[in-house]
Amino acid sequence: MLSRITPPTAGEVRLFGRIGSLLEVGTGFHPELTGRENVYLNGAILGMRTKEIDVRFDEIVAFSGVEQFLDTPVKRFSSGMYVRLAFAVAAHLDTEILLVDEVLAVGDAEFQSRCLGKMGEVAAIGRTVLFVSHQMASILSLCSRAIVFKRGEIEIDGSVDAAVQAYLSSFRVDTEQPQDHRGGGPLRISDASVDAESVQATGEKCIRFTVERVHHFTLPFWVSVHIVDDRGRIIAQCDSRLVGLWLLPNSSQTAVLRLRHPWLLPGEYRVDIFVCRDGVVDASEGAARFRVAPTVPYPGAAIEEALAGSLVLPDFDYSIDVSQE
Repeated sequence: MLSRITPPTAGEVRLFGRIGSLLEVGTGFHPELTGRENVYLNGAILGMRTKEIDVRFDEIVAFSGVEQFLDTPVKRFSSGMYVRLAFAVAAHLDTEILLVDEVLAVGDAEFQSRCLGKMGEVAAIGRTVLFVSHQMASILSLCSRAIVFKRGEIEIDGSVDAAVQAYLSSFRVDTEQPQDHRGGGPLRISDASVDAESVQATGEKCIRFTVERVHHFTLPFWVSVHIVDDRGRIIAQCDSRLVGLWLLPNSSQTAVLRLRHPWLLPGEYRVDIFVCRDGVVDASEGAARFRVAPTVPYPGAAIEEALAGSLVLPDFDYSIDVSQE
């Protein structure tokens, strides 16, 4: 509706300025036309004159990275090439509103990073960017306001942190049982737990789990435990190979992981466990959960702004070099 593809069944949409949309791979491109021709076609649809497009053309092509295929009909483009050129057109032509709906997921990591950077630049000069995504990390890094929809209704409209927390909480199941247990191999994870459901930020986190031999297996294996925050980010990856530990496939073995560092920010964390040998033999995501108490190890009152940029709490100190005075 915002892109004027379909009218609303009720109400109205008010747009103040031209809108450039990137809704799905290939939207707005004519498959029989070349990449070059489609740049001018898109510009014309946005109400731009040929001279205006000429000014931006080289910049668009350089950003897209598809120079050598520019005179090829876009029906022969891969989905990634489609998105590269389409985003370059939408971001570089002078529209007041840029609407991007999920499609960047088909690009490679380097291009996604450049796109997020470009959207940040576009927003910084006063243009509106409407970014639709389920990638929480991208939303947190890019957006200054967020809206959560549920069954077509606005559920949250406010700060990005509040919206992300509400979105993640909406499908979090409060249970001690693993939420995603995959793997039908000869080894299986069972009886995972933490010694304390609530710990201090600087306190030791002790995680126990048992690996049972279900079928015949003779090779040594290793385990990896991931500590994941409530936004789905891996905060720590504890791979037993890093400390020289390989486990033997006995009938049943219990492993104990003691995590002293890093210090963790207050909040909710889950434990993902992987048993590996030439690939993942068994995995238990959400095998256990724990909470870090809302106290931080710094003198004086904690300033939320001073903690907001970290994934963990740093153990640090400052000193003044008097020799430079």
